[in-house]
Amino acid sequence: MSASFPTGTAPIDLTMTRDDRFLYTLNAGAGTIAAFQVSRDGGLIPRGEAGGLTPGGGAQGIAVR
Repeated sequence: MSASFPTGTAPIDLTMTRDDRFLYTLNAGAGTIAAFQVSRDGGLIPRGEAGGLTPGGGAQGIAVR
């Protein structure tokens, strides 16, 4: 399984959790943060999005712990 982003989403940064089980992307064009679970074979399983950021509003990076 692979992940894809709709046109205009504009993922500009990504980060993984310390245990390499989850990947998060900052999608500047959509004003969202998307979450993916990393499968054993390296594939990405979509786990949802959080919105509320202003699309194109200036968020420049993402970090997780």
